[in-house]
Amino acid sequence: MNPNDFIDELGDAYYCVGRPVLEGKVIALLLLASEPQSLGELAARLGVSKAALLKVVRPMVERGDLKRWREPSSRAHRLGLTDQAYIHDLRVHVLNSRRVLEATRKMLRKKGLEEGVRAQLARHAEVVGKAVQSLEAVVRSVEEEQSRDLEEHLERDWDALPPRKGRGRNPKLKLT
Repeated sequence: MNPNDFIDELGDAYYCVGRPVLEGKVIALLLLASEPQSLGELAARLGVSKAALLKVVRPMVERGDLKRWREPSSRAHRLGLTDQAYIHDLRVHVLNSRRVLEATRKMLRKKGLEEGVRAQLARHAEVVGKAVQSLEAVVRSVEEEQSRDLEEHLERDWDALPPRKGRGRNPKLKLT
């Protein structure tokens, strides 16, 4: 696969899971770059304006998907991926899987269900419950790693800008 096909493929894949195509393309470009990139470099490579790119990048920084560094010689910032840029999507999946599990359990409590229906619902609840537990463990582990990474990044790169609190459109989900 050539780099342009990779960029397009990630853009399409992110769109299929409800994310902006441009977000997938930004991630693809950053995966293909050995160093953090400036907003201008990313915009030029993608053929979009910096303003359009900023609309996608800002929430990614606030969610913790991207880190940003201030260039010492100018006001420009450089952007790089965190180790796990997809954690937000996993959080959303956990939340929706919990909803499916709760609805299935409510149906199981209903009296008068046929045995075949009850067996199907019970199996579904079992599988979804296991999936939720597994995803929660992954999310917790990655979030702990991201937190440590951000702390180290801010200590090491004193001119880095921490993400603003509470400004992301999808706040961190509480996992229990």
